[in-house]
Amino acid sequence: VSEDELLGTTVKIKHSDDVISIYQSLKDVTVKAEDKILQGQILGTSGTSKLESDLGNHVYFELLVKNNAINPENAFGKTLSEI
Repeated sequence: VSEDELLGTTVKIKHSDDVISIYQSLKDVTVKAEDKILQGQILGTSGTSKLESDLGNHVYFELLVKNNAINPENAFGKTLSEI
C-alpha cells in the first residue's frame, strides 16, 4: 500500500514472482502491507486522484506479467500459469 500525490492510494498484490496486480485511486483502503489477500476480498473503495479528479470516483487496474503490462481482459478465467 502506497500513496502517490497524483494517482492517490495504490495497492499492489504480488500473486507470484511473475504476476502483480495494481489498483490505484483507492479511498478507505482496508488492507495493509504484507496482508495475505484472499480472492474476492475488498481492498478499499473507489476514489479520485488529483490527476483526473473530473472523472469522479474510479479505480485504475493494471496487470503486470514479468514486469510487462498486459490487457487484463486477456487474463480473466485463466490460472496464473496460463497468463
